[in-house]
Amino acid sequence: MSTSQDCGPSMSQNFAEALIQFLRANRNLPDAVPEGVDARHFREIAEVANSLSKARTPMIGGFAAFAKSMDEQIAAAPEIPGHEKLLIELAGYSPLGARLMTRQIHHWGELQAAEINEGRRVRTIVDEIARTKGRSALVISRRAKRFRDECSSLEAQDLIDGAVRKAGLSLTATEFSQLIALACERDETACRDLARMAEQLAPHLPEKRGRPISADTCTHIFLQRHLESWGVNRAYTYSEKDGDNDFMDQVTQATRLAVNNPRFSPLHATRLRKGNLLPPLMPIRDSAATMSRGSAARPNRRKRGL
Repeated sequence: MSTSQDCGPSMSQNFAEALIQFLRANRNLPDAVPEGVDARHFREIAEVANSLSKARTPMIGGFAAFAKSMDEQIAAAPEIPGHEKLLIELAGYSPLGARLMTRQIHHWGELQAAEINEGRRVRTIVDEIARTKGRSALVISRRAKRFRDECSSLEAQDLIDGAVRKAGLSLTATEFSQLIALACERDETACRDLARMAEQLAPHLPEKRGRPISADTCTHIFLQRHLESWGVNRAYTYSEKDGDNDFMDQVTQATRLAVNNPRFSPLHATRLRKGNLLPPLMPIRDSAATMSRGSAARPNRRKRGL
């Protein structure tokens, strides 16, 4: 049964302050916390739960236990070196808040890299299908099989769904899946329709040019954007002093520690940001789930048929 220790200072102060920082910083939840609300309100809730738990109320006791468990899980999670310290020093985060936000930034970076690389793959294959217009069912079916085998992730389906809407086609995801399946079987009508449709979808898919982008680069971009949202603008610094040519700025050094890559270069990230080559923020499917995990979430690239 919960006691007064279940909802002590660690939960009522550390977790409350970390939660308010995370909610204010998470761009996916812009209206989650009104401007007049601060960590004091969360502490007050915690204190009420603490006092009521003494009365052995099961529901309140469960809430206190959950909050204490969240506090302990986040605090016990492995540190992501570099980035957590940077958020504490430059953005004024509490240690627990920095741990929460660092994991969210890494999650965003991994998802962004997966979506960009998948987008280029989808566009490449759709272009190949479009070029088969007027050719035999055998040729088109081979391209359809490649699409089926290489573009069956959630990211790929989202890209196709978006292109279908932008192209103004009256087609559902299920119908597109059926079209691909029939084309793989060399159905002549399906092959002809698929080639025509690919020609219409291609302009609404991401550009296929450019080298693959790493999760490290996308994570660095999101870190910089997040710091800028706090009014912290830091450009990379390259030093040629004493023959030790390297990037010496604080943010690059923090990312090198965080991603365990001592040769990470910020140049690609900077070019992408200056050229506005990345969307301001990708659609995040499960950012809330990240809060309950002890480590950075990996991209959700589960396979499902198209």
